Amino acid sequence: MFEKRLLFLIIILAALLRLWNLSDNPPGLTWDEASLGYNAYSLLQTGKDEYGNSWPLTLKSFGDYKPALYAYTIMPFVAILGLNEWAVRLPSAMFGIATVVLIYFLAKEIFLKREIGLTSAFLLAISPWHLHFSRGGWETNTATFFIVLGVYLFIKSIKDTRYLFWSFISFLISMYTYQSPRLIVPLLGLTLLAFYYKKIIKSYQYKDIKKTHIGAALVLIILSIPLILQFTSGAGSARFTGLSYLSDIGPINRTNELRGEHYVSDNPPAKIFHNRVTSLIPEFLGHYLDHFRPDFLFIRGDPLMRNKVPETGQFYLIEALFLIVGMFVLIRQKYRHTLVLVAWILISPLASSLTYQTPHALRALSMVIPLTLVMGYGLWVVVTFLRSKFKIVGILLLGCSFYIFVWFK
Repeated sequence: MFEKRLLFLIIILAALLRLWNLSDNPPGLTWDEASLGYNAYSLLQTGKDEYGNSWPLTLKSFGDYKPALYAYTIMPFVAILGLNEWAVRLPSAMFGIATVVLIYFLAKEIFLKREIGLTSAFLLAISPWHLHFSRGGWETNTATFFIVLGVYLFIKSIKDTRYLFWSFISFLISMYTYQSPRLIVPLLGLTLLAFYYKKIIKSYQYKDIKKTHIGAALVLIILSIPLILQFTSGAGSARFTGLSYLSDIGPINRTNELRGEHYVSDNPPAKIFHNRVTSLIPEFLGHYLDHFRPDFLFIRGDPLMRNKVPETGQFYLIEALFLIVGMFVLIRQKYRHTLVLVAWILISPLASSLTYQTPHALRALSMVIPLTLVMGYGLWVVVTFLRSKFKIVGILLLGCSFYIFVWFK
């Protein structure tokens, strides 16, 4: 009962932080929010987007071809509240609150302790990273909710295979909502299958493969086809081409320059040591490691002001302690889902690492979930230790207080 009351208070806290003064803070809509809101209004009134396309899966917008799903979630709010800041931002805020609730159940499923679910939910409720993107009309926040839901349902499917279909549906929805999951989710899904396929197959071997399972597989394939066609089309890949440094001709020119310094520019050694791969890999690694810099995570945060809470990192500085403690104890105790959390952390920045601007809190938002789970575990370890050493800690605090009193006196 106490845990339920505490969870209720955490949800109230998450709701207050995400809903209070939502229309005015942050002040004004970004151009992306304005585009999503206007397209939702246009679809509501005419069934077409601003360019006259009927019920599109992708919005041309400013030429960046946004996935359209978030605009569809805005439509009922525009119908009720009108075309304003509340209507555009409220769905994202609600998904943010729902993610706080969901991480409680995910942590409880992973660690088998309600206390760690509570610490994880509390840290996500007050997280600067997650809080910032919950207070704006950001598609990435909605996509993150469905990624978390997909992981939760997948872990549930280890014992009950009925959850597996809905796990894949959740992953697909995230890919229809934002661009980054189109790279992250397939890798995360394959990782989950690699870790747990034996247990899932074992749970199936005592059951007949019914027509419903075949039907579910066909539904997933059919729902995936528009996504594949969209990604392979010129419009669908335009966003990636515009942002990815892979389309930059600079490394090619540099490679040709380095080859020209050899006596014979097309000899085998020149081609082996100077090529597109050897020029792009160091750049990719640099962009990837940017997302793990303490400066980004705990001190200054994203270099772009619109992607962060001012005057802080993506996490609070004290959470660095919880992350270190949590990761150390998890690896040492060899928790059954530790590898999943590590893989999730390592996969999350991949899409962002392929772009010019790094580190990028918006494109790597899904990274906040596994890190918060590890921090939630670390916070539980710290609290448990302090509780067991309460008398010693109390004496030390009393002694420090007395020393400070005497010093200032």
